[in-house]
Amino acid sequence: MVDVPQNSLEEVRIHGEIGDDPAELETVADAVARGRSICYARIKSLRALVEAVQRRPGTNLAPPREERPEEWTPPDRDSSDESLTALRINGGEILDGDCGSLDIRVTLALATRFAGDASFEDASFAGDASFDKATFEGEALFDRATFEGGASFRAATFAAEASFEDATFAGEASFDEASFAGDALFNEVSFAGRAKFSEASFAG
Repeated sequence: MVDVPQNSLEEVRIHGEIGDDPAELETVADAVARGRSICYARIKSLRALVEAVQRRPGTNLAPPREERPEEWTPPDRDSSDESLTALRINGGEILDGDCGSLDIRVTLALATRFAGDASFEDASFAGDASFDKATFEGEALFDRATFEGGASFRAATFAAEASFEDATFAGEASFDEASFAGDALFNEVSFAGRAKFSEASFAG
């Protein structure tokens, strides 16, 4: 059940689960497009939620992957007229984190818990992508992912394998204070900007 208070300008308060019902997803997508955050939700499918937001008319999206210029950079976040719509999820959990090959054309800020495997293999992030303080209970797979804006995993917790093999980071990438309990794979990764691992811990 989705409860969107009329007097709230910042949050979408969720009681229970955001499932895959189209009407429910449309309600949440409308609130996200108006600048509200999703707080303490139990989200059935991250892919379904992202796709619902990107389908909503009037949402500020990056051009599709195949149409973005080679030197694409996300609009300045301080420019309210041009900045990409932001999907912000604070707390709660994501049950199905399979976003493999997804063209993510919004800004992401996911400070949440991935209850199972999170797959972003071959995905593209056209805007900034923040996973600050996220917890990945299963495998976190970002192989061949492309980050066209900034990418931040500050203070993220990886309980199992974290793989970024052949990933491309066009902007700054921060893994400061991240905790890797399993294998951390960064083979053939490309960092065009600064890559920061200050106080990150590796146990695998």
